[in-house]
Amino acid sequence: DNGGGQTWTVTNTNTSAVVAERTNGWQWNIEVNDYVCVDNNGCYTVVVSDEDGMVDGSAYLEILYNETQVAGSTTADAFTGPTLTAERLGNGCSTDPEIVTEDTEFEFAAIIGEPSNAQTATIRAFNLTEGITATTAAPFEVSAANTTFAATATLAANGGTLYIRYNPTEAGEQTGSVVLSSTGAENVTITLAGTAIDCSTAHTAPFNETFAANSETLACWTIINANEDDKTFRFMYTDDAETDLIAAYPYSADNAANDWLVSPKLSIGENQRVRFQVANYGFDEKYKVWAITGSPSNYASAT
Repeated sequence: DNGGGQTWTVTNTNTSAVVAERTNGWQWNIEVNDYVCVDNNGCYTVVVSDEDGMVDGSAYLEILYNETQVAGSTTADAFTGPTLTAERLGNGCSTDPEIVTEDTEFEFAAIIGEPSNAQTATIRAFNLTEGITATTAAPFEVSAANTTFAATATLAANGGTLYIRYNPTEAGEQTGSVVLSSTGAENVTITLAGTAIDCSTAHTAPFNETFAANSETLACWTIINANEDDKTFRFMYTDDAETDLIAAYPYSADNAANDWLVSPKLSIGENQRVRFQVANYGFDEKYKVWAITGSPSNYASAT
């Protein structure tokens, strides 16, 4: 590895005791081989971390047990992640089927009619004879490939990545779970919670948007990046304490702004007015304010 900076740890899986650990200092063009003697009747986990993520072109990383490769590769760039793990090495490891995950709780927020972005749970498994079935119920859905979502999904017998999303049909707070099961293994439960917002209802005056993190209408604002550049509105905090949230447009020196911040639906009557506050860094700016009676995608003609 051209950068060095690896840290490795050998842990007794059954007792969590650290058996050996080491950090290799930063060097150039190095090849390091470390050997650790362990009890043949024990059970061990080896974790190797690399500060630069093994992205040095010719770098490789592998873990061997009794001279047999159990993780990693000798092919350059085959492993580019920050951490490489090999689990349950040794004759003292349990032979019972087991499903393991540290990702046991998820929280979601979504607008009715628009599924949330998927969150991922890393599932590991040992000594299974069949695949793992993940089962949930509406308004939550699962997928093994982040494509088709349903009430069930199947992972390989050695585990994998499970994608979970929230697809509510009514406003409010809901809870649920994902149950991981496989023949002979104890079930593992992941708890889920979701908050759904109804953006279909028009708000009557007085309507005030503070852009506070707990705003009930914050999620109902739509951002349209009409010129499809890398500069558009985003919500950001102005203070380190993260108490003052604003909608901000970052300055572009190359492109004329063509970006739109669309409010939730408003029921506007007679003799009513709209006020908004704008601040900048001293440059002259121009803003257009439209009342749109159709879809937010019709911003150009304000119809």
